[in-house]
Amino acid sequence: NIQIDGAMSSSNHSYEKGNESIDSAIYDSISIVRGATGLLTGAGDPSGSINLVRKKPTKDFQASLETQAGRWDKYRGVADIGGGFNKDGSIRGRFIALHNEGGYFNPILEKQNSTLYGVLEADLGDSTTISAAWERAEAKNNGVGGGSVPRFFRDTSSNIIGLSNFDKYTWIISDWTNIETTKDTYTLALNHHINDSWKIDTTYHYKEYDLKRKSGICIYSDGTNCTATSNYDNIKEKDKNHSLDIKLNGSFELFGQTHDLVAGFNGQKSKSPYTSLNKSNISLQDI
Repeated sequence: NIQIDGAMSSSNHSYEKGNESIDSAIYDSISIVRGATGLLTGAGDPSGSINLVRKKPTKDFQASLETQAGRWDKYRGVADIGGGFNKDGSIRGRFIALHNEGGYFNPILEKQNSTLYGVLEADLGDSTTISAAWERAEAKNNGVGGGSVPRFFRDTSSNIIGLSNFDKYTWIISDWTNIETTKDTYTLALNHHINDSWKIDTTYHYKEYDLKRKSGICIYSDGTNCTATSNYDNIKEKDKNHSLDIKLNGSFELFGQTHDLVAGFNGQKSKSPYTSLNKSNISLQDI
């Protein structure tokens, strides 16, 4: 169960579906609760819950710039600026942009991701706040997948079987394999404090997620017989997800005790068109 700013988000994530493009630079905090959280949020999961709380605008002006560099051509930059648009800061905004790219010890493997995040917030009186946010995350991984490297090989000229002698840069995968993802998230939120004890939060999320994947991997290689088997796939997917979360929190006195109450509604609607072209168990002779 993944939540954004305490509200239910899309629950149909796989290991590829947007998670590889998550960057902590836009988040103020990330909390993990093990076990069901239905009593706390109204949207629980037996295994646990992850709540991603994004950064909010500040009334005072603030700006920061962060850069990093490392081996294997790894570079990272983060720009963060925000503040109030009027004197009392009742209307405020924040914008964060980041880019991250780099390679690995193997020249085929490369990864880059970029994120843009903007949020506007306005106070409608002392008790009500409305906000609108947009987040765009793009990621591209080259050299995805994996493959098996044979431990033994057979010298075809002498018919002698010995240990393979591959170096650490050996990667049995095509250099054109890649995954490209784009995720757009639009958010509208209304928060109202009824009094000191009660508040109601309403959040709407709309997400669009695009995935394109091409991969060709060697799934089994036999060095003693000089043969191998490979798989190829070409996948395209475009998801659309609507989610609405309405939550009422408060406390009241009854029988000399203070009781907490959480009530609300949450639901989502998703559409996930998916096309796939694949060929498996392709035999490769004389490797």
